[in-house]
Amino acid sequence: MIESFKCGKNKVGVFCVLCVMIPQSILAATQEELKKSLDRDIQYYRRIVEPAGLDARINFSEKVIKNYQNKGLDSMYLIPVKEKLEVLYQEKKKKDSEGIDMKIRESEEDVFKGEEKMSNIAVLDFEALNVSKADAVAISEFVRTALVKTKKFNILERNSIERVLAEQSFQQTGCTTIECAIRIGKILNVQKAIIGSYSKVGDLYFITANIVDIETTKITDSERVQFRYVDDIDSTINKLVFNLIGETIPKEKKRTKIQKYVSDETMKSEMPRIKSVTKTSKIVPHGKEKIYYEVLINKGYIDGIEARTLHNVISENMENVAKVRITETYETESRGTIYSLKENVYPGYYLQLKFRKKD
Repeated sequence: MIESFKCGKNKVGVFCVLCVMIPQSILAATQEELKKSLDRDIQYYRRIVEPAGLDARINFSEKVIKNYQNKGLDSMYLIPVKEKLEVLYQEKKKKDSEGIDMKIRESEEDVFKGEEKMSNIAVLDFEALNVSKADAVAISEFVRTALVKTKKFNILERNSIERVLAEQSFQQTGCTTIECAIRIGKILNVQKAIIGSYSKVGDLYFITANIVDIETTKITDSERVQFRYVDDIDSTINKLVFNLIGETIPKEKKRTKIQKYVSDETMKSEMPRIKSVTKTSKIVPHGKEKIYYEVLINKGYIDGIEARTLHNVISENMENVAKVRITETYETESRGTIYSLKENVYPGYYLQLKFRKKD
């Protein structure tokens, strides 16, 4: 296999170069074997890889090119594979771009769908009947706030309504008819408007509200509620609004006696509070470990706290979460053990004193 040796001299010194020459027939045979192997890979690509998808075609083509380049296959045989890979790259780029566009379009469609569900609505100042105008305006504002909570409409603020109407030299004062509501609705570019009245008859107060569809010029819903005491305004308006839009009023948790007891801020400030909570354990019969919690309370016997008494533990949300048995009392502090634990007890929780001894 060694064809020749060549030795020579130069000005610096003597060197000898050994040239190993591989016969052209062996090189040609190697190239032919690699080409046949490449043809087999191409057949495999067409039968197995191509149906597998774009990513599989790209990965296989990249591996083929790298493999045969490392083996020394003449680059001219890899030209078709490289050209095909370039086409695959362009195809993937186009596909990715279309995918991004599709996601953008879907996102925009979702936004538009959401906007279609949320109609624009304007609550106009209610008419005052046997009540002050200021009270009637306040009631209309309460209705506006209750509508926001339903999350069913885009509600225009009163200031925005006044500003737009002022630009059109139009006032909503005294606008209580359907015709007037339709005219204002078109100016404000809303789909619906609510008009109504706030009145007093004897000891009872009445709120009447009508939803006007600006496009059809008709009243689509109407509701009237009544109340006697100012404390009932919030619940009455919630009832009005939810009935008006055909929705069920969300149920509120019933207030327990404990919650009523601690609802007064003054009362809360006087109640004992937990300063710290310590997790401890002890070994009980049969070698089992029992976990329990000890608490330090910010009031002592001078505040009426007695040892061996059992009290409710009230959370920041005003709910009964556990019971505590007072074990030790000091002048300005007390210690106790938690019982009947419903949820975790934290510093800052209140004690509802019962002054009942537990032996």
